[in-house]
Amino acid sequence: MNARIKQYISLLFLAFFLTTKMAGLHVLTHEDTDVKDDCAICHVLVTEHQTAVILQEPEAFVPDSFYPEYQEKQPITSAVFYQGTSYSYHLFSRPPPAA
Repeated sequence: MNARIKQYISLLFLAFFLTTKMAGLHVLTHEDTDVKDDCAICHVLVTEHQTAVILQEPEAFVPDSFYPEYQEKQPITSAVFYQGTSYSYHLFSRPPPAA
């Protein structure tokens, strides 16, 4: 079910994208006597194509000064004592099989 929802959402976005691209072909339906200023679709398309992608005057980038405060870690020492009763099977996670 989750895969179906993803499919439907992707198809919806694809349809929206294709609709906006196909709207550019709207001008083919006009005749020479039509005035393009009266058409709302043409007005939206012309506005979209005349919008500047790059800013005319880029803003100067001024990075903020940031000085992190470092804290010293206190070393943690733990004492490990050797017991004389350590067997080789203590090295593994399971006990040896019982006979």
